[in-house]
Amino acid sequence: MLDTCVFTRRTCRPRHTPTLRARRRALAENDDTDAEQLRTELGRLGVVVRDEHKRQQWRRTRPISGPHT
Repeated sequence: MLDTCVFTRRTCRPRHTPTLRARRRALAENDDTDAEQLRTELGRLGVVVRDEHKRQQWRRTRPISGPHT
């Protein structure tokens, strides 16, 4: 199953793919801690993830940068 952008319905960018796959695996294994850590990492990469019925929906935002990370 591919992870799909909420707005464009496009598949994810290559640099986000491994992290989205790892998070999908963590969700399938009910590993909430890993899933949350991977959500945070995706946020740093400029991707917001929402879960709906065990599926990830994502959209791009601006990457988080600066002293607040």
